[in-house]
Amino acid sequence: MRSVMASPSPVSGVSAPVPGGREGVNDPERAIGGILVSKGTLTAEQLSKALRIQAKLEEFKPLGSILVDLGLVPRAKVEEAIKESRRALSIEIPESGSPRTSTESPR
Repeated sequence: MRSVMASPSPVSGVSAPVPGGREGVNDPERAIGGILVSKGTLTAEQLSKALRIQAKLEEFKPLGSILVDLGLVPRAKVEEAIKESRRALSIEIPESGSPRTSTESPR
């Protein structure tokens, strides 16, 4: 059984970066951007621009904050994407392949 859970950032409510880089498979920053693109709130080009800006910053700044600061996405939409990302990251997938939430007990 594998479980993935990101820890929230105390300042922004956006999940903290994955240790070793922000481009991991279970990277919440990528998930939030992907969610916003899939919903049509953000274009792939806009996401790419925001990620480039984020990579150039000396101090880490959550992707959601960058998108809001650039005026690309309203804060409410970022918060919706964060909630959706957290729901997706808190699902456990047992070896049987049937997903269940982390609050359910193992079989």
